[in-house]
Amino acid sequence: MSVEKAFVGKKPQTTVTATAAGRVAFARHVATLQEIIAGKQS
Repeated sequence: MSVEKAFVGKKPQTTVTATAAGRVAFARHVATLQEIIAGKQS
């Protein structure tokens, strides 16, 4: 994850963006969850 903090006028603004490595890790996590679900249904 990449985090940027800034101010827009007098209000704080935080922007969070998934990095390439973060997207890969999340995809792996989702695949693992799908495997767990598939195993419980059989």
